[in-house]
Amino acid sequence: NTFVNFPGSTLDSAWGPGQTPPYILYDARRNNLGNSVLEGLDFSGNYVTDLDFGTLTFGFNGTVSTRNDNQPASTSPFQSIQAFGVPLWAASGYAQIVTGPWRSRASVQYTPSFQVNRGAQAYTLYNQRRIPGFYTVNLNVGYDLSNLVSWGNNAQVSVTVNNLFDADPPIYLHGGSSLPANSGPGIVAVGSTIGRYVMLSAQKGF
Repeated sequence: NTFVNFPGSTLDSAWGPGQTPPYILYDARRNNLGNSVLEGLDFSGNYVTDLDFGTLTFGFNGTVSTRNDNQPASTSPFQSIQAFGVPLWAASGYAQIVTGPWRSRASVQYTPSFQVNRGAQAYTLYNQRRIPGFYTVNLNVGYDLSNLVSWGNNAQVSVTVNNLFDADPPIYLHGGSSLPANSGPGIVAVGSTIGRYVMLSAQKGF
């Protein structure tokens, strides 16, 4: 190996006596170089009913994309990614029961399937035409401390389990070279989640 403008023939010579060690300056600032134009419809609704032992609530919300234009740089033309590469809608729903100091809520988050862009490596290298839909189930249970202890007014504790069933998302392949199986170096799966995780929380209002 040859090290240009180094005091010696090895890399270690740059740290020798009397030498000013080299350094690399990284500019980690992020620049917003592109533009996006998004249009769509948002919707939501809920229903509440009283039960003998408490209150039952159902709710849902979602969004439908009608336009998704992307411009990678100011000098580039806008390109529509509406038909390929992104889901056209997404939705979530929940059911909640409140009885006495207890509150329990189960929710579902759903992302539908979408077509792969014909120019993407997933399509050209791996013949991946469509990414399947994906959903997760979340659970939350809370307890109101107002009538339990003297300092419990406006206080509650809760436990949340996100991705309750530890569901794995669909694989979106890209990178690497054209291989007969998804086992070669450089192949990357996009869309992974951190799996099931549990959160404990305590809240107090003043």
